[in-house]
Amino acid sequence: MSDVVYYIISAVLTVGVLVGIAMMSKVKSAPAGNILSAVCMAVAILVTLYRYEILSDAGLWVAMAVGLALGAFGAQKVKMIEMPQAVALLNGFGGAASAIVGVMELIQPSVAGAFSSATAGLAVAVGMLTLTGSLVAAAKLHGLIGQKPVVWNRHALLTIGSLVVTAVTIVLIAFSAILIATCVISVIERGRGHDFLDLLFETTSAFSTTGLSSVNTATLTPASQWLLMPLMYFGRVGPLTLAYALANRLESRRANRVHYPEEKIMIG
Repeated sequence: MSDVVYYIISAVLTVGVLVGIAMMSKVKSAPAGNILSAVCMAVAILVTLYRYEILSDAGLWVAMAVGLALGAFGAQKVKMIEMPQAVALLNGFGGAASAIVGVMELIQPSVAGAFSSATAGLAVAVGMLTLTGSLVAAAKLHGLIGQKPVVWNRHALLTIGSLVVTAVTIVLIAFSAILIATCVISVIERGRGHDFLDLLFETTSAFSTTGLSSVNTATLTPASQWLLMPLMYFGRVGPLTLAYALANRLESRRANRVHYPEEKIMIG
């Protein structure tokens, strides 16, 4: 299986998972969405095993069988009222898996390059953050941690820290957008003689609307050029501004769903 075919299949399956998650937001379509996401994830696992020729690895099948047994046991034992805790816990397990993969990548310096090391470090950081946050959420929902607010003496320092975290988050979002766009363009431009660092400079310049280019943008394929256009808009407007605008739009839609009856009543 070629890299292009593998990436296309992976993209289609990812979209299928996201569509299934979106379907879960409605009661009527939630069962179908759950099945769609599960099937797409199962196919993605099989395709990955086939792509890297590890279908015959018995250890992987044993691990997946254990995970399947634990999942089936949890599905039978977890009560409906305990589903929020279960979802938070499963989300934490996903973060832990991402962190473990990142650590395994980092402990192989002879194999991992600069790009792989950077993405592995990001996977470890985000994975551990997801794990700890999910464990805290699950413990609070299950009553293991008290619900009373904790007031710190020097809460101003925490406020400053939250601002720093917000700024770092914005930077990470920008870095992720640039990195994803660079990876997609590098796949599209494979075999056309463009260096990865040149494409990284191109996407960074587009995101920051600098106007500089290490490669002639006109030599890129139309697909890459179309990808750079929304990246320029996203970088120019800013992640925080777009998030705020979308949040306000969703809030206004929710507010517009409620209509109170009105009637002119004549008295006298």
